[in-house]
Amino acid sequence: MKSYHFKIAAYIILLSFSSCEGLFILDPIDPRLPKYTHAGNSTAGALINNEQWKSVVEWHLFGAPSHKPSFIRYPNDSLVITFYGTLKSEHKVSIHFSITGLEIDEFNNLTKLKGIKIPLNGTTGTASLSTYSESCQEVSGGIGQFYARDITVRESGSMIFSGTFGFVIEDEDCGTIEVSYGRFDYVVSQSHFNIYPG
Repeated sequence: MKSYHFKIAAYIILLSFSSCEGLFILDPIDPRLPKYTHAGNSTAGALINNEQWKSVVEWHLFGAPSHKPSFIRYPNDSLVITFYGTLKSEHKVSIHFSITGLEIDEFNNLTKLKGIKIPLNGTTGTASLSTYSESCQEVSGGIGQFYARDITVRESGSMIFSGTFGFVIEDEDCGTIEVSYGRFDYVVSQSHFNIYPG
């Protein structure tokens, strides 16, 4: 009987602390990156100043993955999309995209992004990084492009949300930060979409 309870306790601890990075299918051209897919593989990747950055999905015993992308709608018609991940050096870095003018005020309206190349120019779209380094906690003003290549609504109401991105930030204190060959492929649901109350 003691052995049975020990096995259950060990299994619960394992579930609590195990992590899953999604299905990382290597890009045959550059294996530091996930291959671009539209399958809901729960993964994202990019190069930040030529260092590998990839998403991390942490699984918890009683909850959904905590590091899927988040979508926050702000009252001034801006939607902020955030991808969470780490550099190869294990430093945590979040990548943010702020998009305006598409009136995405509920989860189902995310389909408005499908097939649209959004210029990151400080007007229609803005890119930023959080906690890039100890001396560069927040950097913004990236010039580039965010492209939601494909969005498929599934029978469950969730969506497969995939695309590509890249941008360059010139910062007076942090220098040039280049985010290149970015790609993402997630299953997202209503629980990932929030409206800022302000």
